[in-house]
Amino acid sequence: MKKLATAVSIGLAIGVCQQALAQETVEKGKSVVIEIPVDSDTACNIEVTRGGEKTNVSVDPKSKKGVYEFAGRELGEETIRWEGKMKFRGLKTLGPCRGDGSITVTTIEPGSNNATASVESAPAASDSAENPATETASAVTPPQQVQPPPPAASENFQVFSRKGEYGYEMLKKLDGSTVFADPSQLRTDQSFCPITLSQSYDQAGLAAVLSAMPLQLNEVFSSKGVKNNVKFSAVECIRGSGNNLNLGGSAPLVVVQQSAVVQLSGVPGFDRYAPFGVIDGNALMATAKRLADEKAEALAAVASRNDELMRLADQKSKEKIGSITLAYPRGSENLRLCTRKGDETFQLATNGYFATKKLRLSEGYIDAAVEKKSRLNRKSPITTVYENLDDFYLAIQRDPSVCEVYVDYPENLKILADALKEKPYELNTLVPVTELKNDWAVGQGYPDFEMYELTKSIGGDARLAEQLVSFNVTDTQSFNDAVNRMINEGYSQEQSGRTVISFLSDEKTGTETKKSAVAVRDERVRLAEIEEKKRAEKAKAAAAARAAAEAERNKPLQKSRLKPGTTYKWYDDSSCKNTDSEQCLNKNQYQQMCGWAGGLTVNVRRMAAVMFRSPYSQFLAEGGELTNIDYGWNSRIGQCRVSWSIVGMFKGTNVRENFSGYASNFIVTSNGKILIHYVSGR
Repeated sequence: MKKLATAVSIGLAIGVCQQALAQETVEKGKSVVIEIPVDSDTACNIEVTRGGEKTNVSVDPKSKKGVYEFAGRELGEETIRWEGKMKFRGLKTLGPCRGDGSITVTTIEPGSNNATASVESAPAASDSAENPATETASAVTPPQQVQPPPPAASENFQVFSRKGEYGYEMLKKLDGSTVFADPSQLRTDQSFCPITLSQSYDQAGLAAVLSAMPLQLNEVFSSKGVKNNVKFSAVECIRGSGNNLNLGGSAPLVVVQQSAVVQLSGVPGFDRYAPFGVIDGNALMATAKRLADEKAEALAAVASRNDELMRLADQKSKEKIGSITLAYPRGSENLRLCTRKGDETFQLATNGYFATKKLRLSEGYIDAAVEKKSRLNRKSPITTVYENLDDFYLAIQRDPSVCEVYVDYPENLKILADALKEKPYELNTLVPVTELKNDWAVGQGYPDFEMYELTKSIGGDARLAEQLVSFNVTDTQSFNDAVNRMINEGYSQEQSGRTVISFLSDEKTGTETKKSAVAVRDERVRLAEIEEKKRAEKAKAAAAARAAAEAERNKPLQKSRLKPGTTYKWYDDSSCKNTDSEQCLNKNQYQQMCGWAGGLTVNVRRMAAVMFRSPYSQFLAEGGELTNIDYGWNSRIGQCRVSWSIVGMFKGTNVRENFSGYASNFIVTSNGKILIHYVSGR
């Protein structure tokens, strides 16, 4: 019977089953060399874990072995594990080996028998073809001499989802298919447990299939109403103890090879899952091939980029600028982009590196920036400029979070890469300086860098560049041609941007009217002078009218010509405004009205009473006796002063409330009597 195997993603080597080496022994205080067999045609790296220690071990493609030295420290057994992991060494970066495994090493008392230093891979007791036990990612694989059959390239995979409260809430359509009840409530990250028959795929085939599954699962989710991509990650779910297996874990999805469904149906725990969808085998393999091709292209691009960096660095070339990514964005703040001080060309080029819509950085960095909602000021993207490369290197040692991406010439990038040693980083694309300067100029609103330099030389900006382009002046040559025409026609000797724009505008008008630019200019100037004269005359007439009106307004009032129903006002802060029913007074007119006043309106008493609480305010407004009324012009302070008193019995008590202020409003009654209508202040 074929055995089932769960496939999980480990580093970059996805779904590779584990190897178990025979147990090793070593005397305390001595060392033993462990040779780890790895089937690889290229140099690669594995990470060996011993307790909390992690060691990178390079694998030689000729011997197909990695050598790890184990030193016996404490008596007893220790399990040494390894897995393929990327080793970041700048230009000497090693990719991960395919495979993972473990070995138990026993440290014994000195003088005991030791096992040999080199140990070959050997199958465990449960690794026979007859054993029906299920292999998991931590189970053993068949002996290396047993070759698996060709992959079942086009076999479908059945997708099952958890039932009950831990599953998805689904709705059934009329045709019997299902959709998510509310796709917006789904987590954007989901886990799945992939299960295959152990002999169906070799390590490379299994890795290819697993790399394509997340994309195919997104297709399944899309068919059920999910609009945005979901991030899927593979996990283990098969648990085994001897010959007893069960489907455990909390993965909401199980993705099973078609030919393994029947065998899996008898495994305890599988009854928690129900059919959810199907992944087409042909589509899966097509996706796997596409991803493999993309990965191969990316690796080739990285290798080419490394070679280019080495070559340009050795030449001390300043024709291109590149960058190194040290960390991914971690929050919604501005992207932390850094460089050093340099000349104007260097400054413009480093800013231009981030001026394009699609950043010249890895997809991983861009995805992280989008996920974290990081910000980028494209007009001024560099967040920190260091004095020199050494200052930058010291800064990231003190605080690695100060910079995510560093930009510089190849020579300095190589120096930085060598200094980083074991620290991971990404070498991004190298771009010609001329292209970067042009991208910067476009980002600032110029058509290109040449127009930036041109407008800068004539004291202009992006707006001037836009105007020049509207007259088909797109480079230095066409600008010089326009200047020469302007001088030859006698238009002007001045070569400022504003003058050239005027010439080009008049030249265009002249072409339409069959006149020279000079004639158009002269006619334009003549008409402008006429218009200016008209405007001056109109402004002069308006000023005279305002002066006449002001003079009329400031004439002494004639009592007989005062308008009944009109309020005459004087404000000491010049805030008074004339309306149809209100007329402002100057100081002399205010004094006149004060002298003509013949009493107070009831409004004076009522408005003064509002400053008190009810019911006392009502008493002051309507009760008691209004007495001691006095008003007249006070020459010392230049105001029409008013005072009065309210006396009477309020709640059984004799009260007297005195009021004073200055008159600010006067009204004229129908019979021509002038009364004070409002008193300000107290």
